Amino acid sequence: MMWFGRILSFSVGFLSLSQEILWIRLLGFATSGLPQAFGFVLGSFLIGIALGAMAGKRCCECSKNLTATGGVVLMFAGFIDLVLPWLAIQALKMPAPAHLLGLAALIAASAFLKSILFPIAHHLGTEASQGKVGVSVSRVYFANILGSTMGPLVTGLVVLQILSLQESFVAVGTLTCLVGFVCLVRTLRPLQLLLPSAALAGTAALAMPFPLVEHLILRDEPNRGPINFVQQSRYGILHTRADALGGDWVYGGNAYDGRVNTDLLVDSNGIQRVYLLAALHPSARNILEIGVGSGSWTAVLAGMPSMDKLTVVEINPGYEELVARYAESEAAMAVPGVELIWSDGRNWLKEQQGAKFDLVVVNTTFHWRAYSTMLLSRDFMELVRAHLADSGIYAFNSTGSHDAFATAQAVFPYVYRFDTFAIAANHELNLDSGTAVRRITQIALPLDKMIDASDPRVLAKIQSMVTGFHRYGATDDSVDAEVITDDNMVVEYRHGSRLRWWK
Repeated sequence: MMWFGRILSFSVGFLSLSQEILWIRLLGFATSGLPQAFGFVLGSFLIGIALGAMAGKRCCECSKNLTATGGVVLMFAGFIDLVLPWLAIQALKMPAPAHLLGLAALIAASAFLKSILFPIAHHLGTEASQGKVGVSVSRVYFANILGSTMGPLVTGLVVLQILSLQESFVAVGTLTCLVGFVCLVRTLRPLQLLLPSAALAGTAALAMPFPLVEHLILRDEPNRGPINFVQQSRYGILHTRADALGGDWVYGGNAYDGRVNTDLLVDSNGIQRVYLLAALHPSARNILEIGVGSGSWTAVLAGMPSMDKLTVVEINPGYEELVARYAESEAAMAVPGVELIWSDGRNWLKEQQGAKFDLVVVNTTFHWRAYSTMLLSRDFMELVRAHLADSGIYAFNSTGSHDAFATAQAVFPYVYRFDTFAIAANHELNLDSGTAVRRITQIALPLDKMIDASDPRVLAKIQSMVTGFHRYGATDDSVDAEVITDDNMVVEYRHGSRLRWWK
């Protein structure tokens, strides 16, 4: 019996922490990557664990057959797990702030039911005779710790790479039921197992096809077409929404990540910001782009006449399939000199000892999202500055953060603003209409697309771009702007989009 208690302890730890990973993925996606989502899940989960351990203690005091009790609890926990995605959607539909209480209750309940088994596993796996209590207790603890460690690793690195988020919830629920079923097998007759077996099979069959991610995708955004692509992996969830006029909308982690467009006049994705870089740098030969998005920025950068080498670093390999859906973006990746690397941009840059770039462009996500600090901090900007050539330019999307501009000013002597772009350099940047028109109209987009220099609309557009480019100063800044560091994460928490929790 002791070995069974230790296996039970391992299984409960594995399944419980696996489910926590799934909750973090679900809440992170539902909130478009709010950093508070992790703390919300963790806090709710710990409350559930504490209450479950207390309930388990009561079961150990009252139950005459702990194996059967554990089996019943796990079977019930598994059935709840199978319908958790549906229940989570219902909670999210509730009016504020009831939806937060509903989500917290679901997370706590899922942890509560499994945690009941921890005291039971101790009773089953502990030998009370011959002074072996301490040793046997430690073995039960070790089994639980091993399972709690393996769960997030296996689920986060393997299961979510193979299965969708919905399928992963079903897998955890099914395994929980199976562990409970094994407990019941040890105590019940075969005929008594028919009802829980049929209930398990039926619930799993009903839970599997539920379109979880599609229900979590933001629906209140105006002018968005139908969902036409969803890709899930351990790196995250990507999807696109159709728009024939301005190009498909691209989302990473349920947050806007660009649109498929390279047309300067359409400019549905602010592509003018990338075009302006060609006007600012006369001969950008070695270019680094961090974050591929829709591939539209890459197409413009690859078309710069001076480009010899364009290195694109993207952390999520899922974008390869997304980019391949669009002819112009796919053609940009095939331009001679363009190299796409799947890696963390910051870590990759650290490894490039002595490398110098004429132009570094960072397709930064919203400043209020989790981990955005990694690309907005002073520490990262100092790393970029160390890799800039003497005439190099660093450009990134501030997404409207005054803190991001203040940070750039703390690192670079010259900082400029164009729309939401922060453009920084170690030297003064000059721009005039004639130079801008000449350089921008020399860009050769993939699929032999050129910019018509004789089109008055193009000339007017470029003139407006030149007018909008200016040195960043005190008049642009917010009075409470702070320098972002790796430690303070000010953009994520102080100016974060907390109202998303309150709809």
